[in-house]
Amino acid sequence: MNLSRSRAPYMSRPSGFACPLRTRIRPFSPILAQNFSENCPKDVREVKIEPHHKLILTLFNELRNNVAGGKIEGLPKAVRMAKMSWCEELSHRALLNVKTCESLPDKCRSTERFAYAGQNNAVFQYSGAETEYTDAEIIKEQIENWFAERSNASPEILASFPEELPNKEVTKFTIAVAEKNTHVGCAAVRFSRDFYNHFVLTCNFTTSNIVGQPVYTPGEKATTGCKNRYGAAYDYPNLCYAKEIYDNEKVIENTQTM
Repeated sequence: MNLSRSRAPYMSRPSGFACPLRTRIRPFSPILAQNFSENCPKDVREVKIEPHHKLILTLFNELRNNVAGGKIEGLPKAVRMAKMSWCEELSHRALLNVKTCESLPDKCRSTERFAYAGQNNAVFQYSGAETEYTDAEIIKEQIENWFAERSNASPEILASFPEELPNKEVTKFTIAVAEKNTHVGCAAVRFSRDFYNHFVLTCNFTTSNIVGQPVYTPGEKATTGCKNRYGAAYDYPNLCYAKEIYDNEKVIENTQTM
């Protein structure tokens, strides 16, 4: 659905950097996510994300399946792109982010399980009644906006992620289609400010954009690089089965992420 009613422009933020090894985040504690930032308006409230798990996973996996299958003009097929599953830890970390009410990337979001966790942020602003747009409608459009940045991608960027980009918004797309992204977790809040309704969404991913590394491995046919014994996912034939292992906890020296 195109959310075209009176609203402020779509905004997103660069994904930021992963944590240095010594500052990687310990396993999540629910106590950490109880409070909102002092910067938040009084009417801020957490969006219940659990009812939208299926929607979010379906959107990401369908769009990844299309990319891996070569259905996006100008972009190569992917031979080992993971099917995404939901991760509560990544979702809780995303909740810490949106509770700042700022829609800014975390300086440090990696965990012991995910050494180079990635992140996409977005804020949707609109006038009128808050009920004009449902949570599901906004979540869907923001994820589709990230995938729309494929217009700024190229085989060269996908083959070896560069330190300098002609358009930094492409990072939203490349994180969403990074082959090693086995998991995703999102969170959102709503509040009003300056006569606009605000919907702040953050999604955290298993991995980020790593400079000098491929976003995904290209090839003639999707899933031919899958190493698990089941091969492709039965519901997304261009993605690897959910048990595919990518060693996402492994730390590599002198790694730069974007």
